[in-house]
Amino acid sequence: MKKLLGDRVLIELKTEETTEGGFITQVDLSSIRPDDFTKGVVFAVGETENEDVCERLDALNEEDEVLFQYGKPINVDGKNYMLVGSGDIVLIS
Repeated sequence: MKKLLGDRVLIELKTEETTEGGFITQVDLSSIRPDDFTKGVVFAVGETENEDVCERLDALNEEDEVLFQYGKPINVDGKNYMLVGSGDIVLIS
């Protein structure tokens, strides 16, 4: 089992979106620019002793949908994720 450390969040990118008309479209992940806001689903949440950061991480749960800015693409066990600092998450839904 892998354990995420620090104030980081592992996010699985949403690769499909549904339009207002009900059509499912594929999101082109290569078109994401660093200054874009990106949607994803929380896969794992890190742990830290820092009290300020701890409050942000406690607000997150696995499978929460989030909107974030900035992140580092990584591959874990053959799946693509974004490694995001907790401070770069701007919305939890």
